[in-house]
Amino acid sequence: MFSYKRLEDIFNYIRSNEYTSIAKLTSLFKVSDRTIRSDINNLNDVLQGASIQLKRRTGYYLQIHNKQEFNAFLNTISKRESDTKDLDSSQDRMRYILTTLLYSHDYIPTEDLSDAVFVSKNTFSN
Repeated sequence: MFSYKRLEDIFNYIRSNEYTSIAKLTSLFKVSDRTIRSDINNLNDVLQGASIQLKRRTGYYLQIHNKQEFNAFLNTISKRESDTKDLDSSQDRMRYILTTLLYSHDYIPTEDLSDAVFVSKNTFSN
């Protein structure tokens, strides 16, 4: 559902707190203010039945517009989380590649492995 793990983490953090300052988010995720604002925009593009709003001098909060639609969205997220692999770091990607190669009984094309870990063929080769 979310393009990358940081979006999910930001969403979960904002959802679990009444208000969250941008300073708190930048320190937690080690990114700039601009990146946080961009991530919030990306989240708002994906969210259904809710949006993340900013209250001046207080912080970001989750505003639910349609509770039924939002609950359906949450159910979709939790179902997809159980179906997806966690490949947020290079170590996770290397572990996935090694496990796939070790347990495979067949030839695996480089393109398939690079697609599976969401990197280009050049990055994969390096």
